[in-house]
Amino acid sequence: MTNSRALTQPARAFLALAEPAGRLDTGPHTANLLAELAQLVRARAPISQIILAATISDSLAHEQSEFDGQDAQDGFSWLSRKEVEALLWLRERRNQLVHYQGTTDGMTGGYDTKDAAYLMADAEAALSALLPLLEEREIIG
Repeated sequence: MTNSRALTQPARAFLALAEPAGRLDTGPHTANLLAELAQLVRARAPISQIILAATISDSLAHEQSEFDGQDAQDGFSWLSRKEVEALLWLRERRNQLVHYQGTTDGMTGGYDTKDAAYLMADAEAALSALLPLLEEREIIG
């Protein structure tokens, strides 16, 4: 198990929201994805964290659209411009990692220290992009 002090601030904030289970108002699909992401955060698996964080944002958008009868694209109209841009970056970064389109940052060859540090920074940014969506779903009291 990872020492909680070794985790970044976004990782600690994510874990505080995602655990214990049931702390967030999400559907069962998203709840399972969140539990998996919590394990990946503790395991410090950055590529998987980025991919799953983007998947969770998609899942939350679809859940919101079912709730309010809007298109999933409109599910986050309440976010600030900066928050929307972070989610757009997250989607693009996930696509770079999943759909090979040539060498991309953090995937330059071998999982050396430079690539690992770059990917961990991107994983931190991915969690930061996801936090506003989770904070909106937090069950208070």
